[in-house]
Amino acid sequence: MCTHLDKTGSTYYFRRPVPKDLIGQFTTSSGKPRTEWKFSLGTKDREQAKRLLRPHVAETYRLID
Repeated sequence: MCTHLDKTGSTYYFRRPVPKDLIGQFTTSSGKPRTEWKFSLGTKDREQAKRLLRPHVAETYRLID
């Protein structure tokens, strides 16, 4: 199992919840509190999705820290 990898239809997405104690610290583009990060990885291939996932994981860890 690959953490933070989500498949909707045939496309893979990066998906990670915002920690409960940090909800309100991050906002969506419309200004609402962000409860999760979800980005399309733009691929239908699982192996490619796993490679594309790494920078998103690193960035969200950086933001949380």
